[in-house]
Amino acid sequence: ELQAALAAEDKETKAKEDAKLKSEVAREIMRRERESGEKLTDEQRREILDECRRNAAKLDAASTDEQQRQAEALKRRLELRQKKERESTRKSLADMNAETKRQLEEQQRKVSVLSEKLSI
Repeated sequence: ELQAALAAEDKETKAKEDAKLKSEVAREIMRRERESGEKLTDEQRREILDECRRNAAKLDAASTDEQQRQAEALKRRLELRQKKERESTRKSLADMNAETKRQLEEQQRKVSVLSEKLSI
């Protein structure tokens, strides 16, 4: 079910990308025909299509690179936050350990004092 939903989403995304590419190609063909004042040949149209595909691939790669940079930055921030939390926890545990040790020593002194009083 999940795979079917993902496949449908991928298909929809691909269809949107194809429509966007076709629209871009059509705009570029119209622009060039207006500039030259004559119809473009099929070969020229294919060249424009290839050019638009290359541009789309470059944009997709740049977007992917940016997403990777953002993900890496997020990962670094998360790791830093986790490190700070570990250090804070470690310090809290050390403080609790020191307090427990102090209390134990105090109890041992009291036991020692009581033992002396009992033996007298």
